[in-house]
Formats: sequence, structure tokens, C-alpha cells
Amino acid sequence: SDLAAFFRVWLSRLLPGEAEWTYAESASAVAVKGADCAGNFLTALTGIFAECGRVLKPGSGRLAFTFHHWDSNAWADITIALKQAGFKLMNAYVVYSEHPISVHIRGLKSIKHDSILVLAWGNGSEVREWAPVEAIDADDSETFCRQCTAAIGWLLGGDYSADEIRTVWKNIIGDGSNDCAGGVGALGNFGGVGLAGLRRG
Repeated sequence: SDLAAFFRVWLSRLLPGEAEWTYAESASAVAVKGADCAGNFLTALTGIFAECGRVLKPGSGRLAFTFHHWDSNAWADITIALKQAGFKLMNAYVVYSEHPISVHIRGLKSIKHDSILVLAWGNGSEVREWAPVEAIDADDSETFCRQCTAAIGWLLGGDYSADEIRTVWKNIIGDGSNDCAGGVGALGNFGGVGLAGLRRG
């Protein structure tokens, strides 16, 4: 995410010889408004999630990360990438991500919550059934994130194509946007420690 780029600057000064600290921002997993729907965000996510599925311990391994975004296309991309990689949503939580009086979001309609997604890979895992979601309330950040995570669970558990998933997200969020992503999607600490999983022995 954009936050990872901020940390790279400090790490490159503190540990200059430890890693290659520069990277192609165009290849990062960040949803940018106006991006191509089949573009970098979806492509990067699909590769990341496929690798996570490959290294998770069969049966008990879990993938956990945080995400938030107002735009239906960013949620569609996350859902499509997870589905293509073979993940199912086991559980989800919503937590504060921003303090309501933070200077950078004061007076703005910013998302103040993160969705924490806990997923299992493969068909062998017992997963919870998620009820269909007909509409998502975008008036309240917490409700929005809670309903979006429920929609991911429902869509991952069903037999939907990528086009159907994108259409469902457009319909339930009702943003009417033709852009592929609004603003920048925050995929929690995807550069490193935000991903949690049990690796193969």
C-alpha cells in the first residue's frame, strides 16, 4: 500500500544494504482511481493470493489481512483475486483504522474502519455460509465495511464468474461509478507483516 512506500524511505536509510528498497509503483497492489479494470491491482492481487495459497499449510493454514475502500471495483478485484486463488472466507471483523478526529481525514467522507478478512484455501476447509447481500449502506463506515465483508463471503462461496462478481458489487454498493477504483485501496501491510498464514512445514 502507499503506507509501505513511506516505510521504505526510512528503511532504506536505516538498513541501506539489507534489500533493494526501490520498486515499480505501477506493479504494486494499490487500487488507483481510473485504472484499467483488468489492470495492475487485480493482476498483482491474483499473483499474491495464489502464492499465499501455495504456501499455506493444508487444512489449517489461514490468510488474514485488512482492507477498506469505498469503490465497488476495488471490492470486486479483491473478491475475484481471492476466488481465482481458491480462497473461502472463514470469518471477518471490523475495527477502527483511523481515529475520527485524525487531521488527514477530518471533514472528509473517509473510511474510518478496516475489514479484517480471515480466509482458508482449498475446498477441504469447512467454511461458514454467508447470506446473500442485497444492498450495502455507504452512510456509515463501520456498517459499510461489515456488509462488504459479508458480501465477499457470499460471493466466494457461490458459483460466480468474474463479470458476475463485478456486476453484483456495482449493484449492491450502488455507486454508479465507471471507474475501476476510487482513490487508493488500503490492503493492510501487504508489503510484509500484515499477512498472516501458517506456512508449509
